[in-house]
Amino acid sequence: MKKLRVVVIAFLFMNCLVLISQETTENKFKKTGKTNINHFNTTITISPIHLIMPVVELMGEFALKPTVSIALIGGLGTYEGFSVYEIGGQLNFYLTGNFDQGMQAGIEILHASVSGEVQNISGVGQGLSIGPFIGYKGAYDFGLSIDLQLGIGIMTARAEAGGSTASANATAPFLNFNLGWSF
Repeated sequence: MKKLRVVVIAFLFMNCLVLISQETTENKFKKTGKTNINHFNTTITISPIHLIMPVVELMGEFALKPTVSIALIGGLGTYEGFSVYEIGGQLNFYLTGNFDQGMQAGIEILHASVSGEVQNISGVGQGLSIGPFIGYKGAYDFGLSIDLQLGIGIMTARAEAGGSTASANATAPFLNFNLGWSF
């Protein structure tokens, strides 16, 4: 329950910052008269939600065009005594605005691996998720960036422990909330 409260508070805080950021960027667009010119071309962010576990998840997003970007995702940490790592990527299309600020639609693919030992039994698990998302990214003129995405992931996972193997497939929503810097 405590984790849910932290996520809800972070989500509300992020919405306030995005609204402030939107005003800043809209004023910039009014001054220049152009909405397809990027002020930034790279964004590096961290996921505060993952830090609760604690897993450090970083994302580097790179503009290919004013309205198209790719992102690389990497994470490393522990969760309840198990080692966790993740690696993946995104292809983002900005439906409104541009790389600096706008509504995104895209696809994310993410591989995660978990390994550890409990009561002298070693275990390892791996999973893959792929799915579409929509979201919004805002960057202040000085670089602070906020990125929020909501999507649906098609997941497959496999785990081995103590001579037993299990696998599962599922479809579930995912939430990406990232804070970082654009330059």
